[in-house]
Amino acid sequence: MGAGHHHSEAERRLGLTFTITMAVLALELAGGFISNSLALLSDAGHVFTDALALGLSLT
Repeated sequence: MGAGHHHSEAERRLGLTFTITMAVLALELAGGFISNSLALLSDAGHVFTDALALGLSLT
């Protein structure tokens, strides 16, 4: 094993997917609060669980 830290292509894609999912979560939360939309806030909760699963996959 080398001293360097190398990420595989799959890990890089997983990290990118996590980043995009967190951006969608932030946009849905902001939009839900601004527009007072329960549908957007509910979907933000669902996206949060997706982000949680992706985050756990990164560890």
